[in-house]
Amino acid sequence: MQEDLSAQGIGRDELLTIGELSKCCDITQRTIHLHEQRGLISSIRRQGSGNRYFAASTIERITKIKQLQAIGLNLEEVASVLDLYMDKDDHGASGKRAALDILRGHLKEVDGKLQDMTRFREDLLRSIVRLEVLLEDSERLNSMHGEID
Repeated sequence: MQEDLSAQGIGRDELLTIGELSKCCDITQRTIHLHEQRGLISSIRRQGSGNRYFAASTIERITKIKQLQAIGLNLEEVASVLDLYMDKDDHGASGKRAALDILRGHLKEVDGKLQDMTRFREDLLRSIVRLEVLLEDSERLNSMHGEID
């Protein structure tokens, strides 16, 4: 992820405004506020200004949040496994077990969907072959009918 920050011209120790973070992560400022309220990310407040700033490493957390959501985890589940993904080792065995249970459940769901999609694909292929045969037969009959006329 360090390469990703560098590629965006962002130093690891740089602080970002909510607008900059929103743009870097391609999410709305409202989503950033929601992630902050849920404890998924945290901001740093500058003295005096009252504005919130975010560490550049927050980009990595938001990227991982989006990836976990893309595989089907809801935000509650994301919250329970996010720190494990971010290499924070301050979770006890029960936290790791809970995260494993969540991820295994989603893996089972994905496997089921893959099986369903494979069956659907096979059905589509059979339908295509059947229609191609019917079309060939129809065209053959039409050409024979044209020869008779």
